[in-house]
Amino acid sequence: MVPFDFYPRTRIVFGPGAIAQLGALAGELGARRALVVSDRGVVQAG
Repeated sequence: MVPFDFYPRTRIVFGPGAIAQLGALAGELGARRALVVSDRGVVQAG
């Protein structure tokens, strides 16, 4: 196995109403578009 160092810079925003922050968070990153991925299980989980 080849040695490596993996240090992802990831921000996770979680909790009720988190989706309402999407526009502001995307703006902070300079993004103009966002891709939101969901499925039936996520919807059923609430």
